[in-house]
Amino acid sequence: MKKIALFAIPLMVFVLTAFSCKEDQPPETPTDTTVHVTGVSLDKPELTLTVGDVENLIYTIAPEDASNSAVTWNSDDVGIATVDNDGKVTAIAKGETAITATTEDGSHTATCAVTVELSPPTIIYVAGYCFGADRFGKACLWTDGVAELLDIPESSYASAARSVCVSDGKVYIAGQYYIGNQMPCYWLDGVRTNLGTPISTGYGDALSITVVEGSIYVSGDYLDDGKKIPCYWKDGTCITLDAPNPPKYSDVAATSLVVSEGVVHIAGYCMDGSKNTACLWVNGVRKDLDIPDVAINSYGRSLAVSNGKVYIVGNYTIGDKSIACLWVDNTRVDLVVPEGTTESNCYSLAVSDGKVYLAGYYMMNSKKAACLWIDGECNDMNDSGGAVFMDDSCSVVVFNGEVYAAGSYTGGVCLWTNGESSILAFPTWAARGYVTSVAAGVVEK
Repeated sequence: MKKIALFAIPLMVFVLTAFSCKEDQPPETPTDTTVHVTGVSLDKPELTLTVGDVENLIYTIAPEDASNSAVTWNSDDVGIATVDNDGKVTAIAKGETAITATTEDGSHTATCAVTVELSPPTIIYVAGYCFGADRFGKACLWTDGVAELLDIPESSYASAARSVCVSDGKVYIAGQYYIGNQMPCYWLDGVRTNLGTPISTGYGDALSITVVEGSIYVSGDYLDDGKKIPCYWKDGTCITLDAPNPPKYSDVAATSLVVSEGVVHIAGYCMDGSKNTACLWVNGVRKDLDIPDVAINSYGRSLAVSNGKVYIVGNYTIGDKSIACLWVDNTRVDLVVPEGTTESNCYSLAVSDGKVYLAGYYMMNSKKAACLWIDGECNDMNDSGGAVFMDDSCSVVVFNGEVYAAGSYTGGVCLWTNGESSILAFPTWAARGYVTSVAAGVVEK
């Protein structure tokens, strides 16, 4: 028994000692897995904006796997430009400021130098023609209300400007002048270029102009053996459009042209048998527009393409009554006019931000009244200035949210800006005139 006891005591001491040594070890320290930010950068170190512009800044955190990649944004001068929590910069006023992104982890910064400039002023151009003592029309362009003659040869006795557009700060005008024959042409910043035709006489009309990717497109017609042939020019090359064989001295025209996604759309009308028929050419292929079976004549006047839809305005006649209408992808809608209207017509359209603007007139009590249809609602423009629309010239354009319309009234011509009229002065030598087209744009001086 004593031997057994003597053996057991050392074993217990060893066990107790072993457990005592383990309990005396210090606890393990937790490992820090945070990846700290070492820097931040912006995609644009400098920005030049005009008042009203909006631009987004994008930041990049280093390293990419940083645990906290959040930043705060700040503008040194919110009177010049502001910035929101997403880095969207809005230009407020002319001047210079700095936009800074600061990391929450480590307060690292990146800065964008912002310069804000004033927006160039919008310039309004109105094309048309004026009459002097000789009673021959002279092509004119009103620039912000000031009229000037367009260049024509000295031997030319008459001219007309039919269409105006602005592209990349340059002003383009289509029209014609008379020098034995009627010569189609266009003006680029006042410099005239003649448009050739397949016929040596060169007689023709230039009715609509647009510029797409640097190429100049003009639609109109030329005369061949007394017959008007619809056509368009691309960079001066005349392209004949498909049309029925018209009788001599018939009224045929390619009145309006739009190029959209490389496709050339042209609205106009052709003489088919004994009547004029409104039509649309798409890359030269003609399709007649829908009109009532009882209609005698129909005319496509102006064209727009928006969101894949083709809009055409014009009119058709039943008996001696003209009825203004709109075609959308060849589905016709007659325009609403006041009760008691005896005739109506529509000559121009613009589509902007989903709204459709149409310019024309209606007749009541033997007087034509200028009107603007907005999404089908007829707005009488005669409330401002008492103008009475009197001729086949009314045009509308929308630029930077402002609506400009131009027309001719008894005794003169006028421009409406958002419905408010202003009289356009004639040159000192002119007594009357007509306008045919209005455009708005920014031209760098």
